[in-house]
Amino acid sequence: MKENTFTPEKLMAKAEEFVSGARLMLEAGNINVAASNAYYAIFHAARAALLASDAIVELEKIRTHNGLIGTFGETLFRRA
Repeated sequence: MKENTFTPEKLMAKAEEFVSGARLMLEAGNINVAASNAYYAIFHAARAALLASDAIVELEKIRTHNGLIGTFGETLFRRA
């Protein structure tokens, strides 16, 4: 993903696209694809949440699933 597309707004738009796809697949009875799309919706929404927070986030770290999970937990859950 190019750095200029790494914004909370663009990531949430991408998450919403995956949610729409998940709904369509669920209605069509394709549960595996629906679950995959739902997972990616959460992935992009979590990245958007990190970028929208006041936390300092390394973009390279949140490009991967493991990096995102670790950064999200360390950054947003430690504050709660």
